[in-house]
Amino acid sequence: QHWRDRDRRRRRRRTATAALLLLLLAVLALRALTDARRPAPPWEAMLCDVGQGDAVLLRTAPGRAVLVDTGPDPRALQQCLEDSGVEHLDLLVLTHAHADHTGGLAAVARLGGAAEVWYGTADPDPPPELGEDLPGVAAHRPPPGQTRTVGGLRLTVLTPPAAPRRWGGASSAEENNASLVLRAELTGADGSATSWLLAGDLEEQGARSLLRSAGAQLDVDVLKVSHHGARNGGTAIIDAATPALAVVSVGRDNDYGHPHPQILGHLRDAGVPLVRTDQHGSVRLLREGARLRALPVDG
Repeated sequence: QHWRDRDRRRRRRRTATAALLLLLLAVLALRALTDARRPAPPWEAMLCDVGQGDAVLLRTAPGRAVLVDTGPDPRALQQCLEDSGVEHLDLLVLTHAHADHTGGLAAVARLGGAAEVWYGTADPDPPPELGEDLPGVAAHRPPPGQTRTVGGLRLTVLTPPAAPRRWGGASSAEENNASLVLRAELTGADGSATSWLLAGDLEEQGARSLLRSAGAQLDVDVLKVSHHGARNGGTAIIDAATPALAVVSVGRDNDYGHPHPQILGHLRDAGVPLVRTDQHGSVRLLREGARLRALPVDG
């Protein structure tokens, strides 16, 4: 009798343990299903942590956005797209043909591509990655002054690419200065507006040209600092933009020393708060009344 009682107690314990495990698995599965169905938190723009490169999402409607640059790594961009809840790209902008701005195109292809592509480059032909990753996509080099309104977003091209070279390849500086520079105006659900200046990788020569041609359109709420905060981006754009917030997309412990202490010091002296992907990761940005908020995705 003693052995039978002990066996029954063991069976009951095993049954209870199995039931608890099944309950735990059911709870975990329900949580995963709930998380998958939960909409992404509100945002108007999203600064993607793609390492040493640029990628910015500008929201046009629920699940839709314009993507400015792709960063160097498709996996990093894929993660940002998933975090954002974006399922469709109304427009893809490649500011210029450097790998830290075009290398993530495979993630765009996995999303289903983009309705249209704008690109800038100092060379006469489009970035070759376009034909490889997005064959057949409608792509063109927009002229200065071209605008596009999609949902609550209005984009304006402020500077054209440099005149395409007819012989030889463009130097790195020439390609940087051929960056498309965009003014973006985002209108929230409450009617509030936030303006952005996305300055690509402009160096000081390109910045001087921008200042001559763009004038008051440079005055914005948010500045995406040119060339990852490199010293050769200069400070003139910062002074002209008078932003309430600056953002820098940059890799952790990168070999270039970005952002440069001179740029950081200039922003600090101007009283401009700075969001950095190497310190904050991917960041959701939105306006709440008169207040701009920057909310780290992981944070």
